Amino acid sequence: MNLKRILLAGSFKYDFYEAALAQAFERLGHEVIKFRWEPFYGEGLIARLRKRWLIGRAFQHLGEAFVRCGYDTRPDVIFVQRGVVFGPSILRKIKDRVQAPLVSYNNDDPFGHQAQMRLWRNFVACIPLYDLHFVYRNINVSEYYEHGAQRVEVLLPYYIPELHYPIDLTPQQQDELATDVIFVGNPQDKERVRYFDALVTAGIKLKVYGMGWQHYLRLHPELEGAIYPAVWGIDYTYAMRAAKLALALFSKTNRDTYSRRAFEIPAIGTCMVSQRTTDMQGFFREDVEAAYFSNFEELVDKVQQLLQDDARRCQLAHQARTRVTTIGASVDDRVRQILSAVDTLI
Repeated sequence: MNLKRILLAGSFKYDFYEAALAQAFERLGHEVIKFRWEPFYGEGLIARLRKRWLIGRAFQHLGEAFVRCGYDTRPDVIFVQRGVVFGPSILRKIKDRVQAPLVSYNNDDPFGHQAQMRLWRNFVACIPLYDLHFVYRNINVSEYYEHGAQRVEVLLPYYIPELHYPIDLTPQQQDELATDVIFVGNPQDKERVRYFDALVTAGIKLKVYGMGWQHYLRLHPELEGAIYPAVWGIDYTYAMRAAKLALALFSKTNRDTYSRRAFEIPAIGTCMVSQRTTDMQGFFREDVEAAYFSNFEELVDKVQQLLQDDARRCQLAHQARTRVTTIGASVDDRVRQILSAVDTLI
């Protein structure tokens, strides 16, 4: 594998996306040029409107800066993470001026419930211009080809070894963060609240970390005391590690059958209780490496059983960590897949 100069374009808003990929590329010996588009949005309400509707001259300036960055740095490959900000004219221009393979990775679902949003219509119009697409879910592969993609591969989620591991907690951290069940995520589906209701009603101690949950407290007062602000980075690992069980719930609106959490939780060493899907059962064996449920009653039953059986809970967590660290699910493993595919384009 030849060492490469990689232009990595993205928002760089969250460390577990572009920054994690950039660090993995660099660990493997490659040079990474980072093009961040988040600063072009500005701040406040204007920034939110620009992101949602792709309005204003900021996007013209952003596109011009992207092309100029490519021309000035002459990368061997251009890698774009969730490239909703670029229209076809910008991509044609950078391909013409730089003469490097153009690769996309998009972890969102452009053909799901948000398909009519302007940013996704913009992204779909650009699909034929990329030399290679990495998508998050199998269902997207045929959809990308139907919209003119040249080549499509699934790139599964990953865990970050230096962040997601069985970290030791201080007694104070354990006391402050301890809970029976933890969920980290946002209220993408109303069904999630119903799962929480079922657990709390059964007397199970629950902590939910994420943005947007306060709205649901008015309709679900029983969740008062269970809702906490979002946690990031090492604080996320601390919170996961302090829980006896961690929930893996998947977005129906994004048509997900697995998630990033489904790999992070086992890597951290917490016992995972997950929605049952065929994909998840393929990653982690049922009742060997993870517990699964298909309805509210089964969730409560599985959680109660595991809370009463410390040895069983620890065994599942240990087996799952062994599994996730041996199946090639780290960010470095995913980057090797990217580089292997890119080698065929150069």
